[in-house]
Amino acid sequence: MTTPYSGQVTPLGLPEMSSPMYMARVGCVACHYQKESGGARKYTGTTFFPSKEACVKCHGSEFKGIWEETGKALKGAQRKFTDKLEKARSAVSSAGLKGEPEKKIRAKLAKVESRYEFLIASRGEHNIYLASEILRRGNTSLNEIGTDLGASLPDISDDPLISGMYCATMCHPKVGVKVPPETVRYKGKTMPHKAHTEFGGGCVKCHDIGAHKQTPLKKDAKAFCVNCHEGGP
Repeated sequence: MTTPYSGQVTPLGLPEMSSPMYMARVGCVACHYQKESGGARKYTGTTFFPSKEACVKCHGSEFKGIWEETGKALKGAQRKFTDKLEKARSAVSSAGLKGEPEKKIRAKLAKVESRYEFLIASRGEHNIYLASEILRRGNTSLNEIGTDLGASLPDISDDPLISGMYCATMCHPKVGVKVPPETVRYKGKTMPHKAHTEFGGGCVKCHDIGAHKQTPLKKDAKAFCVNCHEGGP
């Protein structure tokens, strides 16, 4: 079954990316224990909503409000993405393409739409890493569509869930982990990591952003380095 929590999403053409809580064998009832009852519920059964206190119950008081903040960040990213998607649809419809060019670009748009529908229907909060991956890939595809059509689409690359900065703006500050760190070691040298993040473009400029703690340096990162460093780092 394709689910965001388990991260088993290969049928959508996405890499398998399980939620850390799924990997830790945390079941639904760990968070979903707030009952909705009354009215027709005595006939249809009880729905268990996620409790706002679930994060605190397991992770401590520093995680108070993290669920609401995650939902707010995701909804903000979705608003931007929805607007860009609508503009891309309009651009495709008015482009007057025919034959193979139209077929190719509509297939790319359909893939973006399918993954985005999955993200919304499955509640991306269940796996924010996968949600970020879907939004980031979708944004890249929409940019390509805009370029192919010569259409101007909104630039939403600075949204934390697309730039990869969501780790630094959501969870880590609550537990006192500094992201990005001031310095990192690279090829035996101490590099001013924080200074590089201030150039803009977010983490995805240099890193592939995957599941929790999976942020390897891109294989072609040197191409970005040579913009400032002669011969690369």
